[in-house]
Amino acid sequence: MNRTIRCGLASAAFALVVCGCPAPVVPCNPDEEDCSDGGTVPDACNSLQEALTLPECELMSGVPKLAYIGPPDTDGGVTIDTDWYLMHMPSTLTPRSLLHVSAGYGSQSTAVNLAVSILDETGTMSVARKIDQHGAGAPKLVDIIVPFSTPGAKLVALLGDENASNQIKSDVRNQYSVQWQTLENPDLNEPNDTVPTNLTPTGTPPVATATGALATDNDVDQFAFDNPLGRKIIYVHLTAPKQAKAPPFRLSFTLFDPRGVPVAEGAVPPASLDVNLAAAKLATADPGKYKIVIKGFKAANDPSVVPGNLDLKYTLDVKFFDDLDTNEPNDTRATAKIGSLSQGQSVRYTGKLSYVPDPEWFGFDLTASAPGVLHVKLTAATGGGRFDPVSLPVDRQFRIFKAITAGTTPSDHVTACKNDNTLCPKGYEGSTVNQQLVESLCASDDPALCLFSERTESIDFGNLRNMEARVPITQSARYYVLMQDEGNNYADDRDWNLDITYEADPDDAARAGLPGQTQVSNISSGGFPTPPGPGVSGVLSFGYGRTYQPDRIVNGKGDRGPNDYDAVVTDLDRYEFDFGGASGDQTWTIQWDIAHNTDGGTAPGDLSLDIEFCDGTRTPTDGGTCAVVARTLLYQEGRIEPWYDSSLTGRTIIWTRTETPSTTTITGTANGCYCFESNFTLAGKYYIKVGAVDRDEETPIQYTLRQGLAAYPQTFTGDGGTAISCPPSGVDGGGCRFSKGGTP
Repeated sequence: MNRTIRCGLASAAFALVVCGCPAPVVPCNPDEEDCSDGGTVPDACNSLQEALTLPECELMSGVPKLAYIGPPDTDGGVTIDTDWYLMHMPSTLTPRSLLHVSAGYGSQSTAVNLAVSILDETGTMSVARKIDQHGAGAPKLVDIIVPFSTPGAKLVALLGDENASNQIKSDVRNQYSVQWQTLENPDLNEPNDTVPTNLTPTGTPPVATATGALATDNDVDQFAFDNPLGRKIIYVHLTAPKQAKAPPFRLSFTLFDPRGVPVAEGAVPPASLDVNLAAAKLATADPGKYKIVIKGFKAANDPSVVPGNLDLKYTLDVKFFDDLDTNEPNDTRATAKIGSLSQGQSVRYTGKLSYVPDPEWFGFDLTASAPGVLHVKLTAATGGGRFDPVSLPVDRQFRIFKAITAGTTPSDHVTACKNDNTLCPKGYEGSTVNQQLVESLCASDDPALCLFSERTESIDFGNLRNMEARVPITQSARYYVLMQDEGNNYADDRDWNLDITYEADPDDAARAGLPGQTQVSNISSGGFPTPPGPGVSGVLSFGYGRTYQPDRIVNGKGDRGPNDYDAVVTDLDRYEFDFGGASGDQTWTIQWDIAHNTDGGTAPGDLSLDIEFCDGTRTPTDGGTCAVVARTLLYQEGRIEPWYDSSLTGRTIIWTRTETPSTTTITGTANGCYCFESNFTLAGKYYIKVGAVDRDEETPIQYTLRQGLAAYPQTFTGDGGTAISCPPSGVDGGGCRFSKGGTP
């Protein structure tokens, strides 16, 4: 049946873009011409019969056809305008031949949701069907690529509006274009959608390589290879040349073991033009074949069609490597490599992250005859491994555990791990994430595992020196060191060294025998503003230290990563200082030295001083020792508001920092007006806990703390050379109120 449709603006642009051929002559443009006379175009090819009999209804291979989807012609008995075209297949088709049909609008908009069906010669059997359901958006190309290998066959292309919900759409202003061609599938492995192509690795190391393409809709490529058995690493690498534009699907793969269990998978990230997917797995003990399934990624239960693509040609490499890690098998705590260490001894383990997952467990039965320190340091080789890394980012991690066996049942072990802070100290510091981590690890195995330390490599901070930890050993128990990557999804086959040392801690061993582990000393007299010597000395042996400058963690400075954890945050040395009969308000002078590293470096960190002032006018609340008022001192650079001033204009230098080749010295300046109130001197003593803050590395911090007493008040020379009383007159009546201020 032939009919005519009032013409509109033809879609010549589409023919140029999609078809690669000159645009046809448009009979009439109502936007620019008077179409009242002869402004119609014929509308033929409206039935299967016309497609099979009319020469103008045959589509020639590679030649585009332009036509309109017009409105219903109820007078002629046609309710929907559909176009039927004959496609006569060549006689040269082979089992690897493909039929490629493309159709669509080149205009920016059209009401038609173009539906394209490929039917057999009878018009009853569907070969393929696709719809451009663009809705209110711009129309898209309908691209059909299907296998077809019957030489000389006749097929029919049926085009029309999808007619969703019986809402018939038409467009007499814009033409669609349709064309077809046959070509050979670039994937030489086809057909392998259901029966895998067998791969046989050869050479040293054994390698098998295959190339392919997901050329057709919902194409699936399968490959299989024999299980190499033994401790062999199976490395799968899927790559493709970088595309100029994103393909219509994200390439993905799944690796199945001989039992049919998926053991590895990967998919190209959204919007990425790079294809670089890999997996490294340890061969199972099951005989049989591994299988690799390659397809376009889509979510589970997604019914949509993954379109074929002739441009994205991938390369699949399968390689076998020997497992060279001499520590294996130690992928579980039950198979941990158990070593023996006494204080002063060390051991080095060398290993590789050669497959996913590849955790490495090491255990030690440590005897705590005196307080000691377990020192763990991880160093990764700078060179590459035998294969490219699997997954990113690089995030090596180690954990130090203590086995908790208190009680008689597994439940007892978990309870003690979670609640007994003597057996399992907690360093949450208010972090619910750390608390959840520790409690989950306590309940993860039996005996329970108390997390003493965790260090995680961070690719965001190249200068971070956090892959090292020192933890206190005060109780005999079995300790474990677990080396892995965070998430257990990474492998690079690079060597790493794990150095583990059970160090003596003579400083803490000496304190352990003191009442309350507290060293008693008298505060010196004289000296202003610099206190006299010799003071007291100590060593901060373990812990990553507290953080005063919050940007250190955010910006990756020092030895503490954003996700690191220590159960004991810092070694704390406790001192009792006696006033030696001094009474009334007293000026306090304070200074400390930090020894530099022996390699000529800088100080490994700073000190924090937790002050416990004993109030002689109050009833003791801590078992008769003293009623405590706490305050923390630490170095702060620049102008700081002192305790005796509440205005920003009163900011002044209250700490100085001086450096020598071997020592960093921090001194409280006269401007700080450090002092003791009379109620504190009345108690006759006070306490200081010395800890680490803002560590730059894990080297033990050796320090000397000096203090002195002088008459109160003192005078000092302020800015401009003016003599100033400490504190200035009028502040709290001139009396010392140092403990009332904030942390300076």
